[in-house]
Amino acid sequence: MADVLDTARRELGTTESPANSNKVRYNTWYYGREVSGDAYPWCMAFVQWVFAQAGKVLPYKTASCSALLSWYRQNRPECIVRDPMPGDIILYTFSHTGIVESVQGSTVTAIEGNTSAGSSGSQANGGGVFRRTRNKSLVRAYIRPFGEEMEEDMDIDKLLSEMTDEQAYRLMAKAQAYAAALPDPDWSVKEGHWARATAAGIVNGAAPEGLVKRCEIAAIMGRCGMLG
Repeated sequence: MADVLDTARRELGTTESPANSNKVRYNTWYYGREVSGDAYPWCMAFVQWVFAQAGKVLPYKTASCSALLSWYRQNRPECIVRDPMPGDIILYTFSHTGIVESVQGSTVTAIEGNTSAGSSGSQANGGGVFRRTRNKSLVRAYIRPFGEEMEEDMDIDKLLSEMTDEQAYRLMAKAQAYAAALPDPDWSVKEGHWARATAAGIVNGAAPEGLVKRCEIAAIMGRCGMLG
């Protein structure tokens, strides 16, 4: 996420022109034309612009904080994380967003678009790009937009422990769909067990690499006469 953060830092101090207009290059990029007025808040447009400029286009294009969170919950729940890291997208309880720069105990520092330089101005429609440090109690969610880096020492148990049951089932459903698309491996073709099971009507011949439940395995064993 170094490129993402470098891109965001270069935008610090950028403001709307004229003031209170929501007229900024991030909106122009997002909508494909110059826009202005109350209908065009741009904190999410800023986040989308930063990731795109850094060569990390987000998988879902939206100017809405809630819409982005809903998309990730439905499509990539594993990307919604509990512990923030630099480069994560931070979503606040007051309909605002930014990009995490650093974490210190109970606070998070983020680079945010359409906010104020200090606490006296509007935090969700302040008109500029500023670095803000806020308490974690104001955070609605953190999104690691492209998931965890796959490393040999990746702690799968920790990752799973951070998921809700609904997120875990959705992840399993994706794994099921992926496995179902894999072909019969060479060793299986050579041994011929899958072909014989298909011919005997034990399986329907689809998804030889699909994930199965233990109760389904028990049913197969029972149909093969392997259970007393």
